[in-house]
Amino acid sequence: MKNNFNYSDEKAEQIYYKVQSMDNEKEANQWISPWPGYVSQLANCNVKDNEVNCKNGLVVDLKDLSAKIKAQGGEAIPKSLVFIDDNKTLQEKKFSESKISVSAVLIPAQNGFKSILCDPLHAKGMFTRLFFMDGYGLRHFELFDTQMQPTGDMIYVWKINWEGGKPRIPAALAEKTIVSPGNIVQVNYIGWLENSTVFDSSITDWKNKNITKESDFDEFETKPLQFKSLGGQMIMGFDAAVVNMKINETKTVQIAPEDAYGTDPKAHPLGNKTLNFKVRVEKIN
Repeated sequence: MKNNFNYSDEKAEQIYYKVQSMDNEKEANQWISPWPGYVSQLANCNVKDNEVNCKNGLVVDLKDLSAKIKAQGGEAIPKSLVFIDDNKTLQEKKFSESKISVSAVLIPAQNGFKSILCDPLHAKGMFTRLFFMDGYGLRHFELFDTQMQPTGDMIYVWKINWEGGKPRIPAALAEKTIVSPGNIVQVNYIGWLENSTVFDSSITDWKNKNITKESDFDEFETKPLQFKSLGGQMIMGFDAAVVNMKINETKTVQIAPEDAYGTDPKAHPLGNKTLNFKVRVEKIN
């Protein structure tokens, strides 16, 4: 070893005793050719101030896509970071200063990101893309079936589309065009009473701008209202009216007191009043 590989006395001795301690073929084969694997389970991540923090220790700065892995013994830079760019294309950023053989995969999820740490050989591998990334961006694979095992683990069956199609976008991440229950939606609105008096609007400073029910949202600065569809955050009639609306659709609705603020005028200033709203859906998540 010293002559053929230019090893030092210390390194040659370490390898010699390690080989001597192996007592079966499986152990020897694994030492000769280690099997690439996954270092962590699929982990949820939180996003705050353009920084992603994952429960497996991965931290990613979304501004420059720098990455590090935190552990009890300190922190290290991964060999590479695999991610989906703004064009929905798989990319890999390599870090030459890395001193560990671990790559990180940042996976888009419905509410932000998930991540997994793995051998660099797996980072852009087909198993990672099909199993952990739900085929995101692939053109020649179509999901055929999914089954849950008694252990709770999932089995995914894919079929090959030899001709190729549009890059796959998982259903949870596909651009939403119709409001469904549970979606986070943003809407612009103008609300008025039966005598046409406007009582509220998402148009900024609406009280001083003489806003009427005919006012055009595009002519003013607005601050869209955000809420969870059918999440109990809005009055019943307003919430129900927004469900099934399309992106950029405008609707005018009338809401009876029973579906608004109730029939008791003492319980709320708008109690026992019929409300009218002009609503436009601006964003659906």
